[in-house]
Amino acid sequence: MRRRLFLWHRYLGIGLSLLFAFWFVSGVAMLYVRFPILDPEDRFPMLPRFDPAAFLVSPAEAAARAGVEGHPRRVRLATLLDRPVYYILPVDRPWLGVYADDGTVLAPVDTDGAGEVVRQYMGAGAPRHVELVETIDQWTLTNSLNLHRPLHRLALEDEAGTEMYVSEKTGEVVMATTRRERALAWIGPIVHWIAPEILRTKVAAWRQTVLWLSVAGTALAITGLLIGALRYRRRGYVLKGRAEPHPVRSPYLGVKLQHHWSGLIFGAVTLTWIASGLLYLNPGGRYQGDLSTETQMTPYSAGGVRGSMGPRPGQADAMRGGPLDLALWTEPPGAAWARAQRAAAGIRRVSTDGDAVAPKVVELYRFAGRPYYVFFTDAFESAIVAADDPAEPPVARHPTEALVAQAQRVVRGDLVSARLIDRYDAYYYSAGYVAAKRLPVLRLDFDDPVTSLMYVDPHTGAIFRSYDAQAKVMRWLVMGLHCLDFPFLILNRPAWDLVIIGFSAGGLLLSTTGLVMGWRRVRPRRRSRA
Repeated sequence: MRRRLFLWHRYLGIGLSLLFAFWFVSGVAMLYVRFPILDPEDRFPMLPRFDPAAFLVSPAEAAARAGVEGHPRRVRLATLLDRPVYYILPVDRPWLGVYADDGTVLAPVDTDGAGEVVRQYMGAGAPRHVELVETIDQWTLTNSLNLHRPLHRLALEDEAGTEMYVSEKTGEVVMATTRRERALAWIGPIVHWIAPEILRTKVAAWRQTVLWLSVAGTALAITGLLIGALRYRRRGYVLKGRAEPHPVRSPYLGVKLQHHWSGLIFGAVTLTWIASGLLYLNPGGRYQGDLSTETQMTPYSAGGVRGSMGPRPGQADAMRGGPLDLALWTEPPGAAWARAQRAAAGIRRVSTDGDAVAPKVVELYRFAGRPYYVFFTDAFESAIVAADDPAEPPVARHPTEALVAQAQRVVRGDLVSARLIDRYDAYYYSAGYVAAKRLPVLRLDFDDPVTSLMYVDPHTGAIFRSYDAQAKVMRWLVMGLHCLDFPFLILNRPAWDLVIIGFSAGGLLLSTTGLVMGWRRVRPRRRSRA
């Protein structure tokens, strides 16, 4: 059995040492390089302002003109080429648009229209239409973009090599990349996730490939740790031919000695990294929810999803107090915005460039059964205006008491604590691989097996995250062990960087020495003349 253990480790190492080396290098790169994505903080400054008074068609009428049956999932107000438009997401269809000045349905955006959108978005330039992306390509792997496809891909022909993707459904810019971002992504995320387009487009094949490579890598790390422990002797070996009179604790020399010691020192963290990467893929579907960073709705993203561990089935509707019944929005958007301006609730009166502030995105939200407009003038700056009562003053956030009361209707268990926090904690945070999140946020702890922890956005009343006991454990087994995103590290950078770089350097030494040993084992050997 011991011989088999050595053989398993040897041949697994021959096959996987190079991949492990790539994983360690790309993992360090991902501290500073993310997969290209159009975050709200990047997107909002380029969005045009608009006047809500230009919305002459009501939300209910816009949905009827578009033939939307039932209640939609989301409704947003924005502007497209200086025309007010409702963006509506039905339950069983992708995004669609309705012009709010005359009620006409937005036709599919053609090549010329996409070019004009990009020119207005960037303020200058003559973009070149590259292609119409029907399914996905290397830079549009995000599932949320499926609601916008097909996408127009346009190149700006600038020094940065900027390329933009415009939704044919809505005319919005939903993705932007530069030459530098694309190059760095190949060093970091694409290599780390083994996600080249040729494989990532075949989701089932990609998942099985990464899954079985992770299983084999876990077996490699376990066998290595066992062998390292078996070959280590505290009292030491006495090796023949060695000049030292004292014994040594490892029987190896040269590269093998470096591999042995680096395995003893860094083998455990290597095992936790590869095993947590395996758990990330949720083999067998044993835990509920998605631990990725793209599951939670936000009100200001064109794609529509960001974050992790979203609300459980039915919780979002319960928090809203009912579906998005557009007949409840009786006050026009223009009148609601005028009230928000007079109250200056959560918004500046004048922008940084000296112009009067106007919204860039307006989201229709329902909270505790009542309809609200949420006017976003910036990614993290908004005002809430009731759409059914002109006498109610606008506010920047829902009252904490109302949020707690509604959350208690959503969760059956007893409320243990409710805190409005203004800094990140262990379950609500931002790191190098996670976009910045809005603060403050309401943290609710429950004595409930289904939902033990919930985060509610007071600026919208929506549930941002929801954890049960199992999800809290998986947060540490998966993200905690894989990314080392412990609060005492990520809140005190560069401590987090130094720890990951140090462990990765040790893992790289372990991998490269294994690679050298594997090459020596399989390389062609010249036969002796004898």
